[in-house]
Amino acid sequence: MSHEEVPDTVLPKAAAAQDGASIDAATWAWATEHGAPELASTEQLITWLGRGELPPHTLVWKQGWGEWLPALQVAALAAAFPRVTAGS
Repeated sequence: MSHEEVPDTVLPKAAAAQDGASIDAATWAWATEHGAPELASTEQLITWLGRGELPPHTLVWKQGWGEWLPALQVAALAAAFPRVTAGS
């Protein structure tokens, strides 16, 4: 999934509509290239990423962000990738 395929504003709204939840500052939207957007807490994402249940390139988004980013590039999720140093 690339940013060009689906506008940034569509995926978070779709994720919220999916289960009737609203996206707040503590909630992440995430999506893989083959899946619909989902919502999760920081703790959930770190657990799933750390176990390898989600790949490091999973796109993540939080309210207020202008674009989706790969999880591996997000400082708040760094605990999921202890063997990777910043900037690698």
